[in-house]
Amino acid sequence: GRLCFISSVAKTQSKIAVLYPTLSTWSMFDVKAHNDNPNPTWQVMEETLVSVTEALLRKHWSFDYLFEEVLLKTKIDSSNLLTDKANYSVLILPSIVTLKKELFEKIETFINKGGKVIALDLLPFQLPGENWSIREKIKDIFGVDPNTNNERILELWKRRKEKRPSQNPLQKGDRKNNVTILSTIKKEEEFEDDLDNLLSGFLNKDIGILGQGTREIITSRRVFSNTDLFFFANQSPRQIDAKIKLRTRGKVELWNPESGEMSSIKTDRDDL
Repeated sequence: GRLCFISSVAKTQSKIAVLYPTLSTWSMFDVKAHNDNPNPTWQVMEETLVSVTEALLRKHWSFDYLFEEVLLKTKIDSSNLLTDKANYSVLILPSIVTLKKELFEKIETFINKGGKVIALDLLPFQLPGENWSIREKIKDIFGVDPNTNNERILELWKRRKEKRPSQNPLQKGDRKNNVTILSTIKKEEEFEDDLDNLLSGFLNKDIGILGQGTREIITSRRVFSNTDLFFFANQSPRQIDAKIKLRTRGKVELWNPESGEMSSIKTDRDDL
């Protein structure tokens, strides 16, 4: 109960937004064929979302899912997406294949104003009900034809499923150094490292965890009444010894969510 209450009243401090692929999912999902012969594009979309979620958690990056209707309502201030409760400087597109025109234009404006965009695996190639081609626009922004990119991603995915050797797909296309294409179709920890290195060039981590087995610890940061709240959860069945670094000021306390007990923690003052 205490954790639910704190999470509901505290504000997120995430700088990373992952666009939730609602429209893409519905556009590619076939109920009749899903169990017997699922659409490969839909499968890649599903796996991409899982992969980026796992990678961000394992590498201790705070992030939020951003729904399409919320993105449409955001304001763009310099290189940031502003909502009522958050301020994002990095937008991740996890195999987003279908975009409304107004959504694409919002993302394009964000990019043109210096916002960082990371496109994972499949690129947008269709707009519902629009007599307007997105292909050349995507090619201009991301530096690669979406059809060519998507064909290579699907072939890479198919080869991995069949355990056949394959060449890496085109990894990235840049425009003003703030747009990147990255593939999740590789070894899990390799993708985690690639994404972590990329994000580290854009942002500073609020939480650093050093030690063996730290991939099993997931974290989050929120703020309530000028107090930084850091959440930690050990996902493994064993105890993990680790050194934790926090980007914050003031004294540090340990709050026990089960008992409500608060106790001081001795810390070393250092930069994260």
